Amino acid sequence: MKKRDSAGDLRERDGAFNHVVDRRLRGAVGELLRQIRVESDLTQMQFAEAIGVPQTTISKIERAHRDVTLLEFLAICEVLGIQPNAFIQRLLANADAEDIQRPGRK
Repeated sequence: MKKRDSAGDLRERDGAFNHVVDRRLRGAVGELLRQIRVESDLTQMQFAEAIGVPQTTISKIERAHRDVTLLEFLAICEVLGIQPNAFIQRLLANADAEDIQRPGRK
């Protein structure tokens, strides 16, 4: 079933992608985001204002309680001054170091 969120985006009500994205990987995204944000001397509030989302969104992402949309990801990278591919490479390097299983990997 699909519903519209406040931004008008269609989203799967049942979280269809949850079976693809391992929760530990979602946690790794949040942890890396927090790490880079702190390295950039930004509070959650400052960071949220810079990318145009509520502070609670940043908190939820950093605690692995919410996924990042593609547009949010691009805004995050722009504000942090990091190329999207560099963020992903760093994420995967951290994931490999922590032995986090990525989708499709056994």
